[in-house]
Amino acid sequence: MKLKLYNFLRKLPVSSTLIGPPKGCNNDLKTYIDTYNCKHPKTPHQYWNLGSGEYTVPPPENLKEASREAIVQTQIPYKNFVATLKKGRLLSMPYCVISNDDIVLYEVSDYLQVPPEKNPVFYFHKLPGVKKLKGKAVVLATLYDDNNYAHWLTEILPKLYLLEKCGMRIQDFDHILMRYFRSPFVQEHLDYLGIPNEKIRMIDDRTSAEKDYSKRENTSPYWHIQADELTVTNVIWRPEPWMPGFLQDLYLKENKGQVTPGKKLYIRRHNAKGRNLLNEAAVLDVLGRYGFEIIEAEKLSLLEKAGLFHEAEFIVAPHGAGMANIVFCQPGTCVLELRAHGHSSIIIDEFRQLCAAGGLKYSLLLNEGVGEPEEINTGANLDLKVDLTEFEETLKLFLTQCVSANQSMTR
Repeated sequence: MKLKLYNFLRKLPVSSTLIGPPKGCNNDLKTYIDTYNCKHPKTPHQYWNLGSGEYTVPPPENLKEASREAIVQTQIPYKNFVATLKKGRLLSMPYCVISNDDIVLYEVSDYLQVPPEKNPVFYFHKLPGVKKLKGKAVVLATLYDDNNYAHWLTEILPKLYLLEKCGMRIQDFDHILMRYFRSPFVQEHLDYLGIPNEKIRMIDDRTSAEKDYSKRENTSPYWHIQADELTVTNVIWRPEPWMPGFLQDLYLKENKGQVTPGKKLYIRRHNAKGRNLLNEAAVLDVLGRYGFEIIEAEKLSLLEKAGLFHEAEFIVAPHGAGMANIVFCQPGTCVLELRAHGHSSIIIDEFRQLCAAGGLKYSLLLNEGVGEPEEINTGANLDLKVDLTEFEETLKLFLTQCVSANQSMTR
């Protein structure tokens, strides 16, 4: 019965800004814009094709075939573009970009893992009231929480690179659309980049750090906006080969490549909500015997983190947002990630992908996971109990193989 109602509302000759869901969906933005511009030559949309490709993500260098848990070599495709839409709309939840003729633009709507017609926006009988913004707006937000350091570093900041490739500067926009942006690390980045807070429009005033995040309604006045010009980029949800170079140019500047990597770093995940090492004290004893420094990345400034990781030759860390800083590492740096058995889906395999994109050498140690029964199947947030004998054997192999490989590269 409800489905019939939604279909009826979609057929009404009125905009979804008034009632009902959007009228349709397009899953190829370039084709949509070409067709639209033929019909509306006086008010055209714009599209910049920035190229596409793929790169190889090899399996972890240290794992034997029987231990890989389907973590195999894979090819990661990517496609980059920027578009500017006249009178474009953004709805923050469910996240989607809507054209001025009421079409959901699937490629930039961040529900890429569901079929276009399954986007939840089509099951609204009435969308939130639309707020109109004069001038130029740009979307930096993602479907996910902008409050997460790893998403911020590898999915949001890279959009600045795409804009620059089209001759656009983030400072030149009148409105910058983001989700929750009040975390100290986000503010530090905004200050460094010269992005004034008064230009930011927070499209969601909630953060996943809140206990009742999913239960509380979004009360932001920018939940649903329409701008005179809305600029969007392709959705970035996996690392791409150009990202390390761009972020190193942005934050290291003249210091990029000017130091010889030599540091051994262990990145603590201290007092986090999950993926803590239950026997970390014993793990630290082992690492200490091999000359590792113990780092709490959240206590370092932006530039300190960039500089420290750029000097690293070896990095050991449990899976967590702090690992995103490997984007600042130089090619050849060796990374050993600690995860729980079963924690190996392609979504949370981002750091293996980031290593491949940056020319780093990736190894993985799978550990016993400890947590609630409902978490056992995914392993995503389980605490880790590290087998110390296996850990030290893996660490020795990790250090030896990486030294040999890097010596061969320099010959």
